Amino acid sequence: MNLLLKLALLAAASGAMVGTYAATATQTFGVKLVVQESCSIGTTPTDVDFGTHTRQTTAVNTDAAGSLSINCSSGTPYTIALNGGLNATASTRQMLSGANVAAYVLYQDSARATPWGNGTTFGTTVSGTGTGAAVATPVYGRLTSLNFPAGTYSDTVTATVTY
Repeated sequence: MNLLLKLALLAAASGAMVGTYAATATQTFGVKLVVQESCSIGTTPTDVDFGTHTRQTTAVNTDAAGSLSINCSSGTPYTIALNGGLNATASTRQMLSGANVAAYVLYQDSARATPWGNGTTFGTTVSGTGTGAAVATPVYGRLTSLNFPAGTYSDTVTATVTY
């Protein structure tokens, strides 16, 4: 047999033998993703500061505004509740200066038409849908009188975001 033919037959036979012994193995694996909604309230709210005034015996509205920074993941529905503060009675928020009391109301809107509370006391909650970025949420306050003894009045209100 000619050498070229022998080499061709040998190459064909060795290729067939390699194909005969070839095998495969498979395994499956998972691919997963967990998406969670999230919300936070910024750590530096702007206080509702009514400022400094002289005592007035006639009724007068004194307004002020502050702000909360709410950051919820995009598309996340949320509500913001405000508690009564540290010095509230069953139906009135109050700032204290020693034993002296100054009543006030917090509102959701600049017209001061919708009181802001926890949904059962002091008013309704504020609702929104997250954008994925921090959103400034104003808090409007009103005093209906400045007929209080001289002093520095204060209260602390807690905001809670539920999502």
